[in-house]
Amino acid sequence: MKPFLIGFAIGATIGVATVVLTTQRSSGTLNERVNATIRDALEAGRRASAAQESQMWSDFRNRLAHKDTPPTIADTSPEYQLPKPDTP
Repeated sequence: MKPFLIGFAIGATIGVATVVLTTQRSSGTLNERVNATIRDALEAGRRASAAQESQMWSDFRNRLAHKDTPPTIADTSPEYQLPKPDTP
């Protein structure tokens, strides 16, 4: 998630710079437009964050409800396993 946010921030910065440098509008109109774009981007980010958090909580609750059942194939895949300690 962190690389996505970094990429999003860089893209948003480039987008704002492009608008500022290529637009021939009055500064008041430009400021309103840039502020609206920033507000929309922040709101989209908040919605995406809330959706991701909701999905993660749902997965967590599902795992808690089924913790006594045998593991599934997804639970035994390498990405879900802890590294084995080195034994001498």
